[in-house]
Amino acid sequence: MTSIRTLAAGLAITTLPGMALADSSQWQGAYLGFQATQTQFEVSVIPGVTNDATSIDVYGGYNYAVNPNWVVGAEIVVATGDSVPYDLSGGGQPYGFAGMSSLNIRGGYAVNNFLIYAGAGISQSEIILSPGGTSNYSIEDAYNLFVGGEMMVNEDLSVRMQYTHSEGEPFVFGPSSSSTAQQISIGATYHLN
Repeated sequence: MTSIRTLAAGLAITTLPGMALADSSQWQGAYLGFQATQTQFEVSVIPGVTNDATSIDVYGGYNYAVNPNWVVGAEIVVATGDSVPYDLSGGGQPYGFAGMSSLNIRGGYAVNNFLIYAGAGISQSEIILSPGGTSNYSIEDAYNLFVGGEMMVNEDLSVRMQYTHSEGEPFVFGPSSSSTAQQISIGATYHLN
C-alpha cells in the first residue's frame, strides 16, 4: 500500500509541471499595447497634499519563456499625462508633471491563460513649475516597483492590470525633495508571435 501511495505521489509531482508545458510559450515574443493609467502624486515639500492625473500609455516589449512556467522580459512605456496642478506658497507656483517614460524588467509565472508578474524599472518624468505664469521644465528620475496580472483572451490578445509604486527626486524643488506616485493601469496587449 505504501509503494502505491509513493508511486501516486511521484506521478502527481512529475505530471503537474508537465500539464503546463504550453503555459509560458504563449507569452514568448514581442508585444505592443496601450493602457489607461490613474496616478496619485505627492511631493515632500508639500506633505499631505496629493493630486491625481490620468494618462494613456503606449508600451512595447519582449518576453522570453525560461521554462514551462516562468517568463522574463523587458518593456518600454511612454505616457502622455495631464498636468497635476499644485498651489505653492498660497498661489504663487502651480506645479505638475506631464509625460513619463520608463524602462522595466519583469518576471512572471504562467498558469493556463494567466501570467502573474512583478518587476522593477527606472523612469523619467517631465516636471513643470510655473512661477508667475512662466513655465520651467525639469526632468525627474525615479525608480518603479510593480506587480500585475495578465490574461490571454485569444492567441494574439491579452488584457492586464498593474499596480506601480514610484519614488523620485524632483530637483526643481532642490536636492532634498522627493516624490512618490501610486499608479493603477488597465491595458490591452497585442502579441506579435
